[in-house]
Amino acid sequence: MDTSSFNSGFETNYDKQWAFEIAYFIQHTGTILQNLGSFLNTGDYVEARVLAAEMKQRAEYEKTLQPDFRTSDYFVQARRLFNSFLDECVNFAELLRVTTIQEETGCEELLDKPEQIRNSIDRLNLLKEMLTDELHLKGWY
Repeated sequence: MDTSSFNSGFETNYDKQWAFEIAYFIQHTGTILQNLGSFLNTGDYVEARVLAAEMKQRAEYEKTLQPDFRTSDYFVQARRLFNSFLDECVNFAELLRVTTIQEETGCEELLDKPEQIRNSIDRLNLLKEMLTDELHLKGWY
C-alpha cells in the first residue's frame, strides 16, 4: 500500500495557523475593550472587573501557549509584538481592577489613574496596529 498518497496536500502551515490564532485573540480583545468602556461609562465596576479578569486570564493563558507555536523565522518581529500586546493586556486588566476598587471604596485618591488607563489603552491600540501592520506586510492579515 502506498502511504505517501495519504500525506500529500495536508501539510500544516504553522505560520497561517499562528496568524489566525492571534487575529482571533486581537479581535476578541477589541470586543472586550468595547464592552469594558460601556460598563465603565455606566459605573458598573463589578462587570468591568469581571471582563478585565477574563481578558487577563486569556492573555496569561495565551502567553503559556506561545512558546509551543511553531512558526518560521519570518514571524520573529510579529511574535515579539504579540508578546508585548499580551503583557499590556495583563497590565491593563490589573490597573483597571485596582482602579475600580479604589473608585468604589474611596480608599485612595485616584489622581493619575484615569490617565494611566488611557495610556494603557493607547499602548494596546498602538501594539495592535503595529502587529496588524506587521502581519499585513507578511500577507497574513
